[in-house]
Amino acid sequence: MSQAGDATVDLINSFNEKISKVAPGAVGIQLGLMAAVGVACLCAFSILRPNNSVVYQPKVKYATDEKRPPRIGKGLFDWVAPVLQVGEQEMMRLIGLDAVAYLRFLRMCRNLFICAALLTCAVLIPINVVYNIRNVASSNRNALLMLTMTQVKGNWLWAHAVMTYVITGMAFFFIWRNYSAIVKLRWQWFRSPAYQDMLYARSLMITQVAKRYQTDAGLHSLLLSLIIPYPTSAVHIGRRVGALPELVKKHNETVKELEEVLTRYFKDPNRLPTKRPTKRIGGWMGMGGNKVDAIDYLTEKIKRYEQRVEATRNQIHERKAENYGFASFESVPYAHIVAKTLRGKRKQGAHFDLAPQPKDIQWDNLNMGDAARMKNKFFGGILLVLLCGFYIIPLVAVALLANLAALYVTLRLSHACEGADQVFSSPSGVVPPILTLLLQMILPMIIRWIASLQGTTTHTQADRIVTARYSAFLFITQFIIFSLLGVLVQIISQVVVDIQERASVSKVLSFLATIPNQLQYTYMTQSNYWLTIMPLRGASACFDLAQLLSLFIIWIKTRLFGRTPREIREATKPPYFDFPVYYSNHLLIVAVVFAYAPLAPLVAAFGASVFVVSYYVYKYQNLYVSVPRTETGGRLWNVVINRMLTALLLMHLFMAVSIGLKSNWFYAIALAPPAISVAVFKIILVRQFDDRFRWYIPSEAEMAEVHIHHADARKNRLQKRFGHDALSEPLYTPMLHKNVQHLLPTIYNGRIELGEAKFEGKTVEQNTAGGLTFAMLEAHDLAVDRSQYLRERDEDEMTISTATALG
Repeated sequence: MSQAGDATVDLINSFNEKISKVAPGAVGIQLGLMAAVGVACLCAFSILRPNNSVVYQPKVKYATDEKRPPRIGKGLFDWVAPVLQVGEQEMMRLIGLDAVAYLRFLRMCRNLFICAALLTCAVLIPINVVYNIRNVASSNRNALLMLTMTQVKGNWLWAHAVMTYVITGMAFFFIWRNYSAIVKLRWQWFRSPAYQDMLYARSLMITQVAKRYQTDAGLHSLLLSLIIPYPTSAVHIGRRVGALPELVKKHNETVKELEEVLTRYFKDPNRLPTKRPTKRIGGWMGMGGNKVDAIDYLTEKIKRYEQRVEATRNQIHERKAENYGFASFESVPYAHIVAKTLRGKRKQGAHFDLAPQPKDIQWDNLNMGDAARMKNKFFGGILLVLLCGFYIIPLVAVALLANLAALYVTLRLSHACEGADQVFSSPSGVVPPILTLLLQMILPMIIRWIASLQGTTTHTQADRIVTARYSAFLFITQFIIFSLLGVLVQIISQVVVDIQERASVSKVLSFLATIPNQLQYTYMTQSNYWLTIMPLRGASACFDLAQLLSLFIIWIKTRLFGRTPREIREATKPPYFDFPVYYSNHLLIVAVVFAYAPLAPLVAAFGASVFVVSYYVYKYQNLYVSVPRTETGGRLWNVVINRMLTALLLMHLFMAVSIGLKSNWFYAIALAPPAISVAVFKIILVRQFDDRFRWYIPSEAEMAEVHIHHADARKNRLQKRFGHDALSEPLYTPMLHKNVQHLLPTIYNGRIELGEAKFEGKTVEQNTAGGLTFAMLEAHDLAVDRSQYLRERDEDEMTISTATALG
């Protein structure tokens, strides 16, 4: 062998030796660190929770009586019992089906992966260990790789193939059982008063209405021409609102800006600044423009916006009709039957679907035409591809960090780092998963923006798109591309070594011929990377529970800048639970566990532990902290199951490739039946559950007893409930702390009128200063009125807000 060849072999051996030393240490460091972080977060939560109920259990204050979660005592661990004891039926009443479906998904994955982990660890790990001891030199193995299929060959692989069959059958069992339960829960939700009493539940939304049908009478005639089985009880065509939404938005933003300026100015009521606050108009990045008095400027701006909003609202009846409208029916089943009948049909270009909740509608996209939507979908697709391409750039950095041993070979650091294994273990185990997590934080917002650009008509439709795309994006970039990048890093490292050692061209080409095996070896050894990701996921769930970042931000804003009454009120409201993001993050874990369960059983065990922690953490979060943006009755369930089946199919693909490369491709054919069975199982799921999941079409006996609603047309219910938000949304009233009331004359030169008025259901003192009415709030008024909050959430009975101006 040539001198260059000897050097190359030596470097490869050095590389493998370094990998053997680094991997177990990296996983151990990450596991220990994340376990410590998780325990610290749980302790912090237990200590802080009793005295910070606004942060840790806001739903206790704001929920209706029938939805109020169980009370928790002040003891450090009093929160544990409710989390363990509250059952699914009680949660249906307390938190709604969206949250129940999410928790059932976590529980399903927890149980499935516990069973898979127990089975694979008990059967496959002993087989892998025995094979490695008998057939692999001690210098070419380490404690972690011995537990995997990485170096197993020959007939020993049949055990792994059989286990793939078993895992597939287990997945089918758990998915079928839980899908059936979700359909039953969904029908329970359909029959509940919370759904039956809502106008949107028995209404249709019609979009792309042709111009000649753009009147109430025209829309009615369009529906009659379709020969629908049940008559409408009312119809309403939308009206153009022009610049009104933008005016309302700018008014409210200006009010918040004035509140912030005054709060900072009055931060120390006993010692006001010598200079009034100023604002730069027309400048750029603090340069140019003119400085004006901020208080006077914003005050005048608010008054101008109020006048324009009022004038525009008064002229709404004179505006032209929109190309969308709504039609209501006398009962919920009638609407569902008609919607199913018209599904996929188009009459004069019109689209028909069940109406969403009014607050769920994305009004800006509702009138988008088919041509504009197709164009936006095309450009949105290009943006997604570009996003995926740009995202690869930081992934290269993660791949480099996860393959420090390859860099060690390339950069020739053997002497400098000899004996310093922790230098490699710490960054390769800790930095890549943390960097990966940070990179993912902004992606959902970008994907949601692209979905909105492409013409989604509701927030829940955007949620389904975000769940589908973000989960696919995570899997493609974090799993497939990341593995390819790992191989690329190692290949480049080896080629550089060969070139440095002046190896022959044939030597380099012979190495390149081993790329398929390198790819297979790399995605197997990268199970170690996922063993570092799993503890991070568990720790991040505990961090969500502790909400330390939220507390820190509130403390900083209060201490340094002061918080406006509006900011304090908003902080007391229960936050929205971002189901698409949480589903997608857990679907990535599902895909990884499926892919590695027969290859590296320890990944399945770590994945099961993530779902154990997540289930109880997010059960508490949904019981006491968070609310869904809009209750959809578990509508994301079928989207999630489809992605789960895709992940199951990829398990068979990865296993077939692994066996084909390790043994022969004839053996890989043995994995075709379970892969085909996934497609068959999907078809069976669709036929068995799809219609019942989506539509509420009861039996004739139940139809005879459904509640019939009358007087929709006479009471203008559709017009009031499905008017654009900008027509009914109350404009913000500037709010200040009561303790600065005496300072208002100092900034408005004595132009003050005192009085009292109703403000969100409460009688509060109001001061009219500079032509603006300020609500002066005592400390006990800073929390949002519960009835007002429920009206915003549409959780009071048949909410009709202030849209009566249209009646």
